[in-house]
Amino acid sequence: MRTCLLVFSVLVAAFMLVGCQPSGDDMGRTRMDEIIRFRVANKDFAGSVFVAKGGIELQQDGEEHRAKRVVEPAEVTLPVEKLLRYAGIYQIAPGVDVVMTVEDGRLMAKPPSDPKQELFAETENKFFFSTFNAQVEFTRNKAGQTTGLIFRNAGNESRAIRR
Repeated sequence: MRTCLLVFSVLVAAFMLVGCQPSGDDMGRTRMDEIIRFRVANKDFAGSVFVAKGGIELQQDGEEHRAKRVVEPAEVTLPVEKLLRYAGIYQIAPGVDVVMTVEDGRLMAKPPSDPKQELFAETENKFFFSTFNAQVEFTRNKAGQTTGLIFRNAGNESRAIRR
């Protein structure tokens, strides 16, 4: 159902961009004029969408599924000296490492099976990706040395130790 909701969220955004206007009101929710039909895993679905404060709600086959609106983090600029604190190898699991580098004043992450991607600073130790909704928070010991990172994505949290 999560895949269905993700696809559905993208479709709702597309409908809104091309002028499908919400109308009516049901307990603070606004219903889209159209029943939206979409296809996931070779199955057709139809459902109703309610646009609510902070997100949308899909009603389908007697079930309700909510999706919160993702707030874009604000980027801050950090000096290269601070970014260099995070350069290194971080072990997610035995034999699975993420390599952090600083290139042209930008912090870059290279996961084991994905291309290198830029991380954008939200605070001095919290970073985000611009290509997908995930965050990285670097951890430090009492002496201020970087000891690891926490990767957050889709409600899941993974920790990695700096090697």
